[in-house]
Amino acid sequence: MDGRPRILIVGGGYGGMHTALRLERLLHPGEATVTVADSRSYMTYQPLLAEAAAGNLEPRHVVVPLRGVLRRTQVIKAAVSSIDHGSRVAYLTTGDGAHTPLRYDVLVLAPGSVSRVLPIPGLAETGSGSRPSARPSTCATTCSAGSTQRRRPAQPRLARPS
Repeated sequence: MDGRPRILIVGGGYGGMHTALRLERLLHPGEATVTVADSRSYMTYQPLLAEAAAGNLEPRHVVVPLRGVLRRTQVIKAAVSSIDHGSRVAYLTTGDGAHTPLRYDVLVLAPGSVSRVLPIPGLAETGSGSRPSARPSTCATTCSAGSTQRRRPAQPRLARPS
């Protein structure tokens, strides 16, 4: 290798993306190699999912492409399947099932959260949520089926009493 420190960020969600952005600002070009590994090449901005589902916002405004935002960070579209911290090696699994080792010097774990399913009978089987398991592309298909111009009808304004 070239001797530069290798920083691996596991997860490209809000925490991982902003960690990489901050490192890009703090580190001089070439000072370290920063890598983000996530199974998705985009970050979903969770607070706006409800707005996209309601049709108040276009679904494309809810996702942020990591490669477009992180100019000096290597983005690898792969899931981290295991980590050997003693050897400082993370094992990445790509979409085709290949396992690739990736050495690192500094490890940042930001894999995101998992929604907790409450112990309500039938909820896990029939309920739906708005966590990242519902991809924005699915939301785009479901929420704006057809036209992106559809909006909620304007409410009539009531005249104020004089």
